[in-house]
Amino acid sequence: FAHRGMYIFFGKVALFFSPQTKEDKFAENVDVVAEDLRKAGEVTLLDYHRRAIAQAPQTLQDFELVEESQGVVAGHDAIQALYIAVVKGEVFRFKTYTLVVGKTAYVLTYKGRKDDFERFLPDAEKLMQSLRVSP
Repeated sequence: FAHRGMYIFFGKVALFFSPQTKEDKFAENVDVVAEDLRKAGEVTLLDYHRRAIAQAPQTLQDFELVEESQGVVAGHDAIQALYIAVVKGEVFRFKTYTLVVGKTAYVLTYKGRKDDFERFLPDAEKLMQSLRVSP
């Protein structure tokens, strides 16, 4: 995965892309989104995750939650989710880690075409586990 600079675009803080060949129509990617929760009152990790999952079908066609579990990422408690959705007529798989550190929520998302998802998953996992966040 290659980092293509620091972005603040629709809340995205960083975006990393997989290597891409001429035959690839899509570069699998990991994005990091940060949201300031200072004005949101008391928001727990579980509350934040549940709201995000509840809103997903509004923005993702044929959204299907496949798996959820608790874990640790970047040294913090996290909720991991695996889901499938259709984007621009094509099936994609997503793996997210959601964590709340202080008054900031972070969502780390690996997105890949259904057929290529597993190929880059180990590298995406290493990348997501290597990130460090602070309050």
